[in-house]
Amino acid sequence: MSSAVVLPTFNESEKVREMVQALLGLRMDMAVVIVDDDSPDGTAALPRTPDSRMMSASTVGLPRESMISRA
Repeated sequence: MSSAVVLPTFNESEKVREMVQALLGLRMDMAVVIVDDDSPDGTAALPRTPDSRMMSASTVGLPRESMISRA
C-alpha cells in the first residue's frame, strides 16, 4: 500500500529538507508533497535542486499571500 505525506510550508527550506530526507529514509512506498505558501526563502524550489533525495519530492505552490492555513 502506498501513502502520501503532505508537508504544508512557509519559509521552511532548512527544516523541510531534513524532514523529506527522514521520510524517504523510511524506505516505504510513499509520495512526499510539499505545499508551499509562496515562501521567499526558496522552499518551493528544493525538489528542483541537484540533491537527488529532494528530487523525489514534489511541490505544489500556492498563490502569493494565500496563507498556510489553506495548505
